Amino acid sequence: MTIAKKLIPFIVLLAALISHAKSTKEDNADNYLGIGYSSELISGTDIRDIKIALKMWSGELIKGLSPDYSARTFIFNDRDSYIAAINANKVNIITMSSLDYMIIQNKVNIQPACVAIENGKVMQEYILLVHRESAMTELKDLRDKQLAVLAGVDEKYSNMWLDVLLHKKGLPEKEKFFSRLKHVSKQSQAVFPVFFRQSDACIVTQGAFDTMVELNPQMGGSLIIIARSAPYLKSLNCFSNTIAKEKQNKIMKLILRLDNNPAGKQIFTLFRISKLVPFQSSYLKNVGTLFKEHQKLNGVKM
Repeated sequence: MTIAKKLIPFIVLLAALISHAKSTKEDNADNYLGIGYSSELISGTDIRDIKIALKMWSGELIKGLSPDYSARTFIFNDRDSYIAAINANKVNIITMSSLDYMIIQNKVNIQPACVAIENGKVMQEYILLVHRESAMTELKDLRDKQLAVLAGVDEKYSNMWLDVLLHKKGLPEKEKFFSRLKHVSKQSQAVFPVFFRQSDACIVTQGAFDTMVELNPQMGGSLIIIARSAPYLKSLNCFSNTIAKEKQNKIMKLILRLDNNPAGKQIFTLFRISKLVPFQSSYLKNVGTLFKEHQKLNGVKM
């Protein structure tokens, strides 16, 4: 199961809160919720699967709110589109990468609300893997080698981390340093070619690698980690401050107790997310550091 599919329940749980209503009345702000999510979080996933999931779960979760709610859901292919939608009050709940949040936080009236626990952790580390028999033990040994990287939001984090790491090591930019950068949609598509000596190296999340090692212990002995990132919060859900505080609290209570009911447990199990937890400002510390380092690297004045 891809990281993108693991993010679907996070999206579903938010949209399911309000999608039962048959009509939308955006002018009635008290009873309107607009749910938006960034397409980069669902890369590699058929959008039809998400629409089916929304329909399946909306009837169950709307019970926590009033049937008088009306709603619209949006999928945004670029950041500017959802900034405009938020500012126009068409969207008041939005799921995005935490890096995007760092960029737009001063442009929109939103605040982080909750995050998902994936592989037992809120934040994920990225690791650079090579085969033990390759004789490569440091980043510099990968010059002119092939590197597999993940598409979607994982690509954004891993690329920024790799850019900063190469710079700190005094090595060329990744496009010049590696002979080829191969983009894959699944973590297994990155790891298995390295395991079978068909590719030189890959960057994946520690959590995904741990899961693969549990299924195939030999992989843990054959592959070694030569670089590791700090733990990063990949995505977060934000509420618009146009939502009344009382309504925010009601939505949050429903979200946070979903792992205690059969429907919530089923969806969390299906998509390998254990629960949703409240956002803490400390979750953004490492992302903020990465963001600033990468901007400095590209000559952006802070």
